[in-house]
Amino acid sequence: MNSPPPSNSSPPGVAAAPALSAPKTVRLADYRPPFWTAETTRLHFELHEEHALVTNTVTFVRNPRYVADGREALAGDEALVLDGEALELVSIQRDGTPLEPDEYTVDEQRLTYHPL
Repeated sequence: MNSPPPSNSSPPGVAAAPALSAPKTVRLADYRPPFWTAETTRLHFELHEEHALVTNTVTFVRNPRYVADGREALAGDEALVLDGEALELVSIQRDGTPLEPDEYTVDEQRLTYHPL
């Protein structure tokens, strides 16, 4: 018995998944440890019929491997970039205080925090 070919359309009432962008190639010679590293991560999920609300609390610290790298920091290295697709930002805080609009940018694929 043959099964039908997979469909490219989503079932009724289900949004189609966004197209994923091609991964960026990083050569070992170009690799640099990130400026920031996650020290702790806490996730809380609220599952509802129509949506899910995820609260993510992360403690980021400067990566000691980056500082010990010995190379000069490049412009923009200190920015914290979080990738994500099809997400809605509800709020963003630093140390319990909401960030000002000039402290971060959000687009369809990432959130970038610009430390002042």
